[in-house]
Amino acid sequence: MSMEPDNQQQKPARPLTIILAALLLFALLVLMFSMGVWVGQKRAEFSSRWRENYRKNFVESANGHGIFGSVISIDASTITVKDRDGVEKVVIISGAVKPAKISVGDMVVVIGSPDSQGQINARFIRVLPQGFPSSMVNNSHPYQS
Repeated sequence: MSMEPDNQQQKPARPLTIILAALLLFALLVLMFSMGVWVGQKRAEFSSRWRENYRKNFVESANGHGIFGSVISIDASTITVKDRDGVEKVVIISGAVKPAKISVGDMVVVIGSPDSQGQINARFIRVLPQGFPSSMVNNSHPYQS
C-alpha cells in the first residue's frame, strides 16, 4: 500500500519538471536570438559608419599626410612633387628615409607628417615603376563625383 501513494505523488511532479525544462529552453532560445540581433546591429552600425566616412577618409583627404605625383625638382635634402591637382609640395628627406634613385619625372608616393610650413617630413617614399599611368596624376581623382 505504501507504493500506491508514491506513484500518485510522482505524477504531478513529472509534468512540472517538463514545463520548467521547456520554459528554461525557451528562455535560452530567446537569449540566443537577442544576442544574434545585438551582433547584427553592431555589424550594421560599423558598416554604416565606414560607408559614411569612406569619402572623407579615402577620397577628400587622400593627400593629408602624403602626396602622390611626379617629381619636378630634386635638392640635397628635399624633393618637390606635383600632384594630380597641380599642387606642388616640398618633401623633406631625412636620414632615416633613403629612397632608391629618384630622378625628375619619376612617379612617387610619399607618406609622412606635415610640418608648420606645409612641407612633408617623409617617412616612406616609393618610386613607382616606369610606365605607371601619368593620367592618374594629371587628371581629377577617379572617385570624385
